[in-house]
Amino acid sequence: MKDIIQASSRTEIIRIVAVYAVVGALWIYLSDSFLEMLIDDPHIIARISIYKGLMFIALTSTLLYVLISRYVKRISTHLDERNQALQMIAQQKTLLDLVVEGTTDAVYIKDADGRYLLANSAVSRFVNKPVQEIIGHDDTKFFPREEALALMEKEKWIMSRGETFTYEECLTTHDGERFFSSTKGPVFGEDGSVTGLFGISRDITQRTLVERTLDKRTSLLDALLANLPVGVFMVEAPSGKPLIANQKAQELLGRGILPAVNRENLSELYEVYKSGTSERYPNDEMPIVRGMRGESVCVDDLLVVRPDGTSRLLEIFGAPVLDQSGNPWASLVCFQDITDRKDQEDKKLRFEKLESLGVLAGGIAHDFNNILTGIMGNISFARIFIEQGHSAFNPLVEAEQASVRARELSQQLLTFAKGGKPIKREIVIRRLVAESVSLVLRGSNVKGNIYIDDSVHSVRADEGQIEQVFHNMVLNATQAMPGGGNLTISARNLLADSVSPLELAPGPYVAISFADEGCGITDDALKKIFDPYFTTKSAGNGLGLASAHSIITRHGGGIDVESKVGKGSTFTVYLPSTGKTLSGDEEPLDGKRDDSHTGGTILVMDDEEVIRDVSAEMLEYLGYKVTKCSDGDEAVNMYLDSMKSGSPFFAVIMDLTIPGGMGGKEAAVKILAIDSDATLVVSSGYSNDPIMADYANFGFSAAVAKPYTISELGRVLSILQLGAGKRPEL
Repeated sequence: MKDIIQASSRTEIIRIVAVYAVVGALWIYLSDSFLEMLIDDPHIIARISIYKGLMFIALTSTLLYVLISRYVKRISTHLDERNQALQMIAQQKTLLDLVVEGTTDAVYIKDADGRYLLANSAVSRFVNKPVQEIIGHDDTKFFPREEALALMEKEKWIMSRGETFTYEECLTTHDGERFFSSTKGPVFGEDGSVTGLFGISRDITQRTLVERTLDKRTSLLDALLANLPVGVFMVEAPSGKPLIANQKAQELLGRGILPAVNRENLSELYEVYKSGTSERYPNDEMPIVRGMRGESVCVDDLLVVRPDGTSRLLEIFGAPVLDQSGNPWASLVCFQDITDRKDQEDKKLRFEKLESLGVLAGGIAHDFNNILTGIMGNISFARIFIEQGHSAFNPLVEAEQASVRARELSQQLLTFAKGGKPIKREIVIRRLVAESVSLVLRGSNVKGNIYIDDSVHSVRADEGQIEQVFHNMVLNATQAMPGGGNLTISARNLLADSVSPLELAPGPYVAISFADEGCGITDDALKKIFDPYFTTKSAGNGLGLASAHSIITRHGGGIDVESKVGKGSTFTVYLPSTGKTLSGDEEPLDGKRDDSHTGGTILVMDDEEVIRDVSAEMLEYLGYKVTKCSDGDEAVNMYLDSMKSGSPFFAVIMDLTIPGGMGGKEAAVKILAIDSDATLVVSSGYSNDPIMADYANFGFSAAVAKPYTISELGRVLSILQLGAGKRPEL
C-alpha cells in the first residue's frame, strides 16, 4: 500500500510541475509576441512586462493552489481509504483470531516442509505444548515418528494434488489414541504456486468409540439373530411394514420379507390359520398386530402354511417396541416351531387318559373276571358231561364262545390298568402274524400278504396281548377296505438310537408294518386315533387301537401311523427284540402238556363263593381233593394244620385280592415261612398284575388268570405235577 501511495504522489507532483511549466511557457511566449505586435515603444513594453510578470505570478499561484489543493484532497482521500482498509483488516483479523481460538477444532497452517506457521489453542491442547513451542516445528516433535512421517507424507500428497480433502485419521497423543475428522487443503502464493497447507481437525474420538461399540453390538445382534433357534420378525407401527426377519423366521415361515405386507393383509400373504380350523387367523388377534397396539401377548395356536405345502404350528410371543415417549413405533415377535412338541404333548395327554382310565378299568375288569370265572368254569365243566350230539351242546359252545369274547373285552380293559405288566416269553413274530391274518381274514375279500423272513429277530412278549394287538391291526385294515383290497404285513430289524422315532429307548427292535389300501384317516382323526372310546366306525367301541397302544407301550415299544385320505394307512408296531433269530420249531413251549393228574389235596382260597365252588368242582373232577377258604388268614392256618397232620396240601390256589382280608401275596410269605417247598398258584382277575407277570419272584410256582376254563386249570396243575413240586417257567 505504501509503495502504491508513493508512486501515485510522484506522478501527481510531476503532473503539477508539467502543467505549471507549460502554462508559464505559453504565457511568456504568447504575451511577449502579442506585445511586440501591438507596441513599438520599449518603455511601454518594459512597464507592461512588469505588470505582466505580476499577473503571471498571480495566475500561476492560483493554478498551483488549485492543483496542489486537488492533490492534497486526493492524498487525504487515499489516506482515509487506507485507514478504513487497515481498520477492516484489523477487524477481520480480530474476528479470525476469535474464530480460530474460539473453536474446539484444531486450526493450523503449515509450510511446504510441514512446519507449523499457525496453530490455535486446540492444537496446543492436543499436543500438550504451548503455541510458541509449536510454531516452526513439524509433527515429528509431537507424535510418534512413524505416525508423524505418515501424516506428513499424506499432507505432501494433498499439496501435490492442489485439492482440499476431508478424511479421518488416528493419532497417538499424550492422553492416548485419538481420532480426528480432518479437512486439509493447499495454501497458494501470489504466483499461484503451493506454499503450504491449511488444516482443520475435529476430535471425533468419543463418536468413533461409540460407533465402534455400536458396530460391535450390531455385529453381536446380527450374529445373535442369525443363530437364534427361534424366528424373529419386526414390523413398523402402525403401518405393518416389515423391518427385520432373521434366517430362522424365513425357514419357519417358508418366506422372506414380503414388501407388500401391511397390517391388514399379514394373515393372508403369510397364509396363517387358526390351528384346528380352516379359517384365516384374524389380523387383529395376531401377536404382531397386537404389539402395534402396545400389547404383549403369547399364543400357541397359529398355523402357517408354507409355499411347499407343509404346515407348522407356531408358538409366538409378541411385544411392542416403544419410543422415548412410550408410544409403539414397531412390533417385535419371537416364534418357534411347536409342531413336534404339540404332538408329544398330545401323546402324553393320551397316555395320561389311558392311565386315569386304568384305575376304573382295573376295578371293573377284576369284578367282571370274577363273574366270568363262574360262567366260563361252569360252561366248560358242563360241556364235559354232554355229548356233542346233545341239543344243549351247541348252545353251551356258543355260550362259551361268547364268554371268550367277553374275556377279550375284559383283557382290553385290563391293558389300561395302571401297573399291569405283560407275562413275557420268547416268541416268533411271523407265527403270531400268520395266525391273526388267518383268523380275521377268513371269509373276507381282503388278501393278506406277509413278508417276514427268517432273519427277523424274535421278541420277548406276552403272547396273548401281542395276538390281541395284531388281531386289532388286521381287523382295522379289513374294515377300512369294505370293497376288498390288499393288506401287506412286513417286518424288519431296527437298531434304535437316541433320536429314534417315538422316542424309543436305544436298542434292538422289530418293526412290524400293517399297510392297507383303504380309505385312509383324516388329520383330525389321526390326533385322536389312540384315545380310548374314539372311533369312526358305527359298530366300533373305540378300544381296539387304544388297547393296542397301551399293550405296546407296556412292552417298552411304540406304535405309529401314517395315512393319506383315499390312499390307505400304515400302522407300524415297534417291539424290543432279543437281537437273535428263532424259528417257529424252536419256539419254547410252556412245558409238556399232560391231562393225567395223580391226585392230592388242593386248597382254594378266594373271597368269591361262586369261584370257590366252581373251582372245587373242576378240581374234584380232575381227581383232586379240595379244601376251601375265603381269606389268607384261613389259608395260613389250614396249611399249618396240614403240615402238622403229616398230609400237606399238594398246592394252594390263592386269589391276590381279598377285600378286607389278607390277600395271596401276604399269605404266600407266611406259608413259605412254614414250608419253603410249598406249591403256590396265584390267581387274579387282574391278569396283568405285576405279580401275575413275575410270580416266581414272589414265591409262587405258577399263575392262572381269571376267568379260566377246566382245561386251562388242568394244564397248570399237570405242569406242576410234572415239575415234582418245583416252580416251572409257565
